This record gives sequence, C-alpha cells and structure tokens, in this order.
Amino acid sequence: DELSQKTDSFDYKAKGIFNGRFFQLLDSAASSGWSKFYSFRITSRDEQYGNYSISAALKPDDFEKVLRFTEQKILKLVQEILSGGIDVRPYRLSGKSPCSYCEYNSVCRFDWQINDYNPLVSFGKTEVLEKMDVLDG
Repeated sequence: DELSQKTDSFDYKAKGIFNGRFFQLLDSAASSGWSKFYSFRITSRDEQYGNYSISAALKPDDFEKVLRFTEQKILKLVQEILSGGIDVRPYRLSGKSPCSYCEYNSVCRFDWQINDYNPLVSFGKTEVLEKMDVLDG
C-alpha cells in the first residue's frame, strides 16, 4: 500500500513511443483514463489508443512503420558516412539548437555565421505518420 501512496503523487511520465499492444506490461494498474507512468489513455471501451494524436502508444502497424522508417534513415546515414559525408550540421528547431549547451564546440568548430543549420519543422504524431506513409509508399 506504501507503493500506491507514492505513485498517487507521481508527477513524471516516461517519454517516448511504444507498441500499444504491450500497454498492460508497462502499467498493469491502468484501467481507465491516463496512465500514471506513461503517456497513454484507456478509453471507456477498454481501448489503449484513446487520444491517439497525443498518446505515446502506437498501434502495431504504426509502430512497425516507425521502425522501418528509422532503419531506412540509419542505413542512409551510414552510407553517407562511408562515402565521406561527415559535415557538421546541427539542427535548429523553433529557433533553438543544441549548440548552446554543447561541450564540443571547440572540436566541431561549427560557426553559425558561415555554416548552415539543418532546419527542422515540428509536426504532430498524426502528421509524422502520414509523412512516413508517403515516404514508405
């Protein structure tokens, strides 16, 4: 009972996506509403995909799609590196870049005045999955 008292006020949720098939293994206490530990919601129909657009739980087909996309992206990056492509191009998202807190500025020698950032655009989960469909098909 001490554990349940501690978890009632638990205010940190694990980040990241997961295969929604396994939601009960991650939080067996989740029966309805939002999980205390993960970002997924059980609906009144006992479905783990409530609020799908903001939930971390992915339907199995969508999870496989993300895995395929990630594998293709890694293979492309490996090919670029093996071909000699080792350019330093940090990302910039919403005006922010990891360069502001990076400890390796003196090693990478990226200079925002003469080098280009890799501009990223923020998308919601549904948009990302749709874009993966286009790239996958």
